[in-house]
Amino acid sequence: MHMLKEKARKPLQGKDIAVRLMEKIPLYMTSLPVQVLKAGHWNFPGSYVMETLDKIFDQNSIQYIFEKNMEEEFKNGMWEDLKETTESAYQPPNFADKKLELSKDCRILDLVFYALLKTKRLDGARQLLETGCVGIRPILIGCKILKDFSEDWRVGILEEKELDRLRRMFGRHALSIMNYIHEKDEKDKPEEPKDLSEKVMTFFFKKKDDVNNAGRLLLNHGYLDVAYKTENEWFLENSKLKTIIKELWKGKGYKKQGRRWAMTTTFLLFLLHVFIMPLLLVNLDKPPLTWFYKKYHTPILKLWINMVGVFFFLAAFAYMLLFDYSEETVSRSELAILFWVACKFVDELEQVIVAIKRKKQIPDAVKMYLSDTWNHLDWLIIIACTLGAILKLFDDNLMEGAAKLLYISAYVMLNIRILNMFWTSEFLGTQLVIIQKMFGNTVAFMAIVLVIMMCYNVVDHALLFPNTEFSWAEVESIIKNGYWTLYGEFGDDVGTDCTNNATIYKAGLQERCPTSLGSAISPYLRAVYCLIAVVMLLNLLIAIYSYTAAIVHENSRMHWSQLQSNFLEEYTIRNIFPIHFKLLSAAAFVIHLVLSPVLKCVTNKKGQPAYERVLLYDESYDVIQKETEEAEKNGILEMQGKLEIDTDQFPEEMEPLKDEMKEIKREMKELKEDMKV
Repeated sequence: MHMLKEKARKPLQGKDIAVRLMEKIPLYMTSLPVQVLKAGHWNFPGSYVMETLDKIFDQNSIQYIFEKNMEEEFKNGMWEDLKETTESAYQPPNFADKKLELSKDCRILDLVFYALLKTKRLDGARQLLETGCVGIRPILIGCKILKDFSEDWRVGILEEKELDRLRRMFGRHALSIMNYIHEKDEKDKPEEPKDLSEKVMTFFFKKKDDVNNAGRLLLNHGYLDVAYKTENEWFLENSKLKTIIKELWKGKGYKKQGRRWAMTTTFLLFLLHVFIMPLLLVNLDKPPLTWFYKKYHTPILKLWINMVGVFFFLAAFAYMLLFDYSEETVSRSELAILFWVACKFVDELEQVIVAIKRKKQIPDAVKMYLSDTWNHLDWLIIIACTLGAILKLFDDNLMEGAAKLLYISAYVMLNIRILNMFWTSEFLGTQLVIIQKMFGNTVAFMAIVLVIMMCYNVVDHALLFPNTEFSWAEVESIIKNGYWTLYGEFGDDVGTDCTNNATIYKAGLQERCPTSLGSAISPYLRAVYCLIAVVMLLNLLIAIYSYTAAIVHENSRMHWSQLQSNFLEEYTIRNIFPIHFKLLSAAAFVIHLVLSPVLKCVTNKKGQPAYERVLLYDESYDVIQKETEEAEKNGILEMQGKLEIDTDQFPEEMEPLKDEMKEIKREMKELKEDMKV
């Protein structure tokens, strides 16, 4: 009994006090932790009370922070403006039965963090972050909230600097968490074998993948996409983050391979492609087939193989149009093109099926598929080639001409489609973004040019040739006059060999003479038109182009990185079969689907058969692994209390310290030299 009393009197540790205190607070006392946060006195480490905080905080906590009833906002979608500015990186929680429905991507602590930032309780938000209660996704979204505040015209200069300093601090903290996870992944990698035989065995027969939790967080969990949508340049410009992205593109250990070895391996894998793929349809979990599957599943290799196939098809298309186009029969090159179009059709259907399997709901899947503009162009190419082949079956000159035009339009669209693949290059990608922006500027600018051009066309023609008989050929001639003048082509002036006889010039026997009034005024009218349209407007368009190029170039890394991220996700999800093998892979898929009860193909942990993983889509991409979640939690807890101070905001205070450090280094160097003597 005495021993029990002594044990009861034993003082509790800080962790136990925090946990017991938070667990014993009744529901009506949820305002207490909110008041602590608002006052900037939060001191509970996330490692102690993370699970307890999720139970203590609720939607009432958010109302306490805003100091108002927010039930109406909960119903209408909380902070729709934040969803819009982050391009749906932030998704407001649903509100049902007077309660917020939370998820893994939107915890109650995340909402509390956003509420503190929106009400400018910056000390509380910073302390919540510093104590390890906030993950990477809410940190990145919180940076966007701070950036929107700093860009508000009502914010003063000092407050703007403080908001920018805090935003950079938050971004660097998220980066520190990611760097810790990546370093932990590197430490957990198995040691490299030293013996040659062991290296060969490991190279082909290694069963387990290298740990890449940092890569899965960036790509599978969508943190990379969130960083782009929230414009966190401090996060994206880090060299270690770029290293992680390169590992996702090229696979782990790409640094150890030289450029020549990588090119040789890629070429050999491309040649062996036709022979290895059928074996992978049956089993891909046994070595060395596992090694081949991993190599073919590398995004950069899938991109290169598809690119080579498309270029071969483009060359065949050009050969058919130039040298092998027959209006009476179907040539071999045309058959090859139609075969590729059929493969492309299967590829587009496959993308729709994968979108449905990922989104689970058909409307959401179709919306996701149609959100990519390049998919629209793919369907236009398929439709143009298909209609061209059908129209050639009719024995009619008009139909045959229409078929030729459809093939030519498909060839032009295919050339534009290939430009999309160049976006993987940092240099070419940024240039293509500039060209895309310039097209938008040109379309808007041409509205102004069109008004001035039509004004000149009508007035000039009315002065020179009044009462002209209406015809579409005449309308075309009137429009061409002003358009070609923009490029310095003024046309041929009417000579002396002309007539005013309507019967003669209407019959086309002789040109019509201009009126004397028109001949006198037209040169001056053309001079004014050239001054306005050519000198002023076209030079203004050039200035707009220069401004667009400067703006895009300033943010070139951000633009290109976002495009590369989209490519990375697309080619990570895409199966290993390139476009030119899609028709064969579809036939193999149907055969395996029918014979799967007999063949008893190998399945993974989710029960997905090997043929479906190879030919359609590997569902493990969208699986949130517990190991990765634990890695993020460990990284957050490891970085608690290590919030970096942004020294760039205090240049005046840091300069004396820098000079003093230089002086100390100089004295230490002299001292070392004296000791040597």
